[in-house]
Amino acid sequence: MDGSDSTPTPMVGMPALMSDADSPLSDAREYRSIIGSLLYAYYTRPNIAFSLNKLAQYMHQSCEQHLVAVKRVLCYLNGTLDYSFCSHHLPLVMLLQPFQMLNGEAIQTIGAVF
Repeated sequence: MDGSDSTPTPMVGMPALMSDADSPLSDAREYRSIIGSLLYAYYTRPNIAFSLNKLAQYMHQSCEQHLVAVKRVLCYLNGTLDYSFCSHHLPLVMLLQPFQMLNGEAIQTIGAVF
């Protein structure tokens, strides 16, 4: 897939994927292996989440149409290697500082939410 062209989107809208469109793959291990690998890429590339979800629905009965769609996702990832999800602006810990009353005296209670 090194010399493949990139695609602007990870999946085409039409024609829709169907479970009985083609004859089933004789050896679906390659399809399942690629889907399994893409599940790891999903955590840093949420833009492939929908496509990956649709393709994973056909792991039990995959056909040539599904393998072509998986290869399209790989071409998309190959063309967008510099894209990633980063969360630099999200707080890692939110500190809570509520007060409670004990015998008429305010006592500060501290807790953290991760």
